[in-house]
Amino acid sequence: MNKKIILAILIILTLNACSLTESITKKGTSQKISNLRGSKGDVEEIDIVVDKSEYKERLTNGTKNVVRLVQVFRKNTSPDILNEYRFLDIKEGSVYELLKLENLDILVAADDYVVPSQETFWQYLNLIKDFKNASIEVRRDGKPMLMKYSFN
Repeated sequence: MNKKIILAILIILTLNACSLTESITKKGTSQKISNLRGSKGDVEEIDIVVDKSEYKERLTNGTKNVVRLVQVFRKNTSPDILNEYRFLDIKEGSVYELLKLENLDILVAADDYVVPSQETFWQYLNLIKDFKNASIEVRRDGKPMLMKYSFN
């Protein structure tokens, strides 16, 4: 009897995982910004060294890390393919400040992938605490910028 229950649970979990993967793919998670845009063109690359222990500490700053990401819609682009978000209310002492992100920056991509939602971006910020390198692409005053982070 226990084997049947375990098998049923595994089947349900597998079906749920397939459904989740399909919905994420439809929302653009797997879309690389470089594939959508072609060449990098005039994207300014900025190398930033981040202290890993300070990054981890700032991740736990609670209300300082509350930021508004407002979806931006541009002419001739589908929000299903290219989600972009404007940063608002970045606070001093937040993880966003440490990453040199500024109010009114427009989030274009994280590690070359289109960010499908605000929640996904926060999950990304939590994941990179264990990475050696990461990147976030923004548009600042209309100018594309690629922040390339090295965590020490």
